[in-house]
Amino acid sequence: MNFKKSNAAMIAAMAIASTATGGNYAFPSPWNPAGKSASEINQFVTIIWDDNQYSGIGGSYYEPQAGAAYASVGRVNGVAPQANPTDTWTNKNNPLEIWEEGKGKKKYGIMWTLENIGKERAKPVPMTFQIITGLFANTWVDKKVEWSANPTEAVAWQRAQSALGYWTGQEMGTNLPDGDDPTYWPVVPDKSGYLSVPVAWGREMRTGINPAATEYAQQNFITQAFDKVIAHGIHELGIHTIDHFETNSPLGDGQGVRNGLPGFYTITGGDLSRAMSTPYTGPGARVGDEETPWGVVYNQVDEYGTRGHALIRGWRMFAGRIIEQDIWKNYIDLARYWLTKPKTDKEGGLGYSQSKIFGFRAPRLEINSAAFYALKELDLVYDCSLEEGYEDHVDGYNFLWPYTTDNGQRNSWTQLNMGERVFIDTMPVGLWEIPVTCFLVPKDIRGDVVANWNAINNGKPASIREEPMDASTWDGKVTGFDFNAWILFGMDSIMFKRTMENSLDRRMAGNKAPMEIGAHNDYHTPIYDNGTLLNDFNRSSYGLVVTNKWNTWETRQRGMEEFVDYALAKGAIFLTAKALIDSLSVMNDAGEDRINDAKSLNDAEFVGYVNGKVESGLGTFNGASGIEKEFDAKAGIENNPTYVYEFDAGTFANMTHISLEYKSRTATCVKLVMEDGGYREVILAHRYSPIGIDGHPSDSYESGSYRNSGKIPLTSFDFPAYTYYEGVRNYSSIDPAKIVAIEISPLAPENKTPLHGETPSFSERKADYPLKYAFKNVTVYSGERFVYDADDLPDNDSKVALETVKGAKGARFAVAGISANSLRLSIAAAGKYDVKVFGVNGRLLQSFNAQSLASGINTLKLNNLAKGVYIIKVQGINTKRQLTKSALVL
Repeated sequence: MNFKKSNAAMIAAMAIASTATGGNYAFPSPWNPAGKSASEINQFVTIIWDDNQYSGIGGSYYEPQAGAAYASVGRVNGVAPQANPTDTWTNKNNPLEIWEEGKGKKKYGIMWTLENIGKERAKPVPMTFQIITGLFANTWVDKKVEWSANPTEAVAWQRAQSALGYWTGQEMGTNLPDGDDPTYWPVVPDKSGYLSVPVAWGREMRTGINPAATEYAQQNFITQAFDKVIAHGIHELGIHTIDHFETNSPLGDGQGVRNGLPGFYTITGGDLSRAMSTPYTGPGARVGDEETPWGVVYNQVDEYGTRGHALIRGWRMFAGRIIEQDIWKNYIDLARYWLTKPKTDKEGGLGYSQSKIFGFRAPRLEINSAAFYALKELDLVYDCSLEEGYEDHVDGYNFLWPYTTDNGQRNSWTQLNMGERVFIDTMPVGLWEIPVTCFLVPKDIRGDVVANWNAINNGKPASIREEPMDASTWDGKVTGFDFNAWILFGMDSIMFKRTMENSLDRRMAGNKAPMEIGAHNDYHTPIYDNGTLLNDFNRSSYGLVVTNKWNTWETRQRGMEEFVDYALAKGAIFLTAKALIDSLSVMNDAGEDRINDAKSLNDAEFVGYVNGKVESGLGTFNGASGIEKEFDAKAGIENNPTYVYEFDAGTFANMTHISLEYKSRTATCVKLVMEDGGYREVILAHRYSPIGIDGHPSDSYESGSYRNSGKIPLTSFDFPAYTYYEGVRNYSSIDPAKIVAIEISPLAPENKTPLHGETPSFSERKADYPLKYAFKNVTVYSGERFVYDADDLPDNDSKVALETVKGAKGARFAVAGISANSLRLSIAAAGKYDVKVFGVNGRLLQSFNAQSLASGINTLKLNNLAKGVYIIKVQGINTKRQLTKSALVL
């Protein structure tokens, strides 16, 4: 029968339609939404720039060397900025020979990005720019002060204000705890008591030098640069908030007044701090103390940029993780206002079309669930702030494709399962996520990259220094941003080249998941090296990349240009973020076009199991009636409840998709079990927080509704997340005729979840975990199967093997191999370990208690295991190391 046309009424009556289909739905999947062979689809790449504070427009200035005095700065093109009256005092030198445009000439910032990446490549390269839109807010003064080499009061840039407000005192008002600190910032109050520095202030804004702003010291360079980006016609502009949530933001400390802007209100001093936090009144409380829902106490005075903190930039408390939905909404909407506000000489604005604004990236990727509901309420299309790819089995051949947030973020469950505190749980329907996936450092250079990281880390102040990294246990995954590669890990040009090429090559040899590159125009400027990396605060840490000659701003430019050329030569297609989503929506429609029938499992009995045994207390459920239960999962592996529907092989021989409705305070796993005992799984990571901290009104299990999973394609069912593999995996090779069971499990985390006031310990969960969950309306869809020849890929799952330890510098903590009679473990540190072998159903098969293991490869004798998948759990007694991995006996 024709499911698409003739059965619409029947399907509606069966209440099995997805809450989101077609263009606004895609399940997180390691295979493309159309379910096509990798050889049939294109490799997409998108570059998403943010910050974007330096224009590279003629007349804008730069530091030619570290510590350069203002009198010796350089000017792009060697010209003065536009000014009225004409500037007669500004240095017009161009010592580094930097120009606004011209093929083969040095450029920087936005103009380098536009000209060298966007225009001068073999093919046009569309890009996306997420912008701090406070940069379009012009500044002016309340009193004209003539320029003097020895000023007796604040001149224009020291007393500037804008329609968005200005600082008071320094950052926190005139009553500073340590008094005025002229070494940090000159305190020159005006007649109103203000030090008049505007929100999102920047050195490239238009600066009016009389109250009417009819006279000005410079034009708005940033506006001119983005006018050129818009005129190029192939790029996309989006939102990176209004002011980057900096420590010196008046919007946060109560000085941001939104005068005359419809829908906005004044944020008082408590509003940003109020977001998911309350005043702290416990022992040792100070004025300004606040406590987060997870029990961490911080102080407003410390956080808002007083002495030294503007050099760090951003809140140490990570502002984006503690902000409520209404605060997010106002920040984002205010940012959109300044992006679309018609230009005026005095106030500014860019005048961009609101109908062309689709996306958002949170500053420093600091985001929580509340932000996603705000984005949805504001009708934005996508976010690009979440990280993916850190699961053990993800190796570059099988990164997730962009997805909609209907079923949450898989990596948030991975983090919670490890014992980290997470800020993403419940999420809205139909909002796209273009995840920041990892860059992958090749194995043979990981030791050198880690050595640079450790050197940079050792140079940081003790208060922010991390534990040293061990190259022998590192998986080579780097957050997919230029900062993380060039600055955090201190890569040189060869390391960067090989890392970027490896990251693309693996995709193109595997599932061709789109490659999203996070980037910053600012890091490709001499300003960044000489003004930021080589200042006193950063010189001994991040500044090492320059002083040790690992990379400079010009190295970074060449590295990006060379990678773009490499990708183009390989046949990759560059798209803006929105164009990428449009392409994926078409592919998702093609995947759902395969469906021609649907079967609701109203008569199917799902039986409750624990550890492979029927648990009468769990009950059973079928069809629309479903089940709702509470259950305390005991400590240990596979002690969560599992509801199993078993059937004969061939029952769903043409299965293409599956869906269900669910409601849970934890992640939900759905497995398809094959007749040979193997299985594939998906994680439904949307969950209601047990403590209600994400600021969304439907935040609790009790008040929240069921979530429809949407139609999950078979190609989304992944290999077990804790298994090491080498080689490409053919996700379309599932033969639905061999499926013999469907399992649905609410998951209990393996590691302890940090409670209020606790820091993550990454220790094994010893206590019961309270589960609360409900499932109903499981539906199987059938039609044209997702099948193609395995020869379309360089490898397939019949050739998948466990990863072996090759070329490691020192021992690695890993499963090095398994057979029916032996288990080989690679141990990084000698000591006593408990080793346990479980069946896939959770039954303990063999254990080695307090086993003495040496550093290196150790072999343990097994009791003639049958073919199949096993769970290996290793717990260090005196090393505190632990490992849980799947292993396959062939």
